[in-house]
Amino acid sequence: MTGRRFQDISKDQCEAARGVREKHGVISALEYLIGDKLMTYAETAVGRPEFARELPRFVAEIRSIFSAEEIRLYLQHLERTAAQEEEALAADPAHDDFIVETPEQRTAGRARLAWLKELLTASVLGRGERIGPVKRRAGRGQSSSRPPSVALFVNCASSESANRGIHNGDAAE
Repeated sequence: MTGRRFQDISKDQCEAARGVREKHGVISALEYLIGDKLMTYAETAVGRPEFARELPRFVAEIRSIFSAEEIRLYLQHLERTAAQEEEALAADPAHDDFIVETPEQRTAGRARLAWLKELLTASVLGRGERIGPVKRRAGRGQSSSRPPSVALFVNCASSESANRGIHNGDAAE
């Protein structure tokens, strides 16, 4: 008996989102697929290069399920919600005792959301085009760029990995 391939995870989740959309509406489907499944998949991709490589396909499938306007409005909702949570924490630091995430994890989560927003709303996705070069450290007098996905995952991983005691380095390349 063969096991399920990790590539099938996002396909199954997209298929489930179509059913959620039919039965419960677009908002529930967006919450399920982007707010839950895509965010979790992106977090997993920090330490799992095979997930990082499949992420653009997942995003492309999401873009085929929802209109650009539906995605844009939902992402605005996520950003507002995150800002309200940050304000609540700033206003009442004692409330932070109930929060499971560290400030570093929240920062990494905001960075992931910003990057996923770029992917979900980019005018072109795939075919080797880059959304924009991201500079990385190179040898003396050299510059190089790495795709935004790798740079973001490595940058997010550095703060999250420190909390988990894991060194990710350039594993996503």
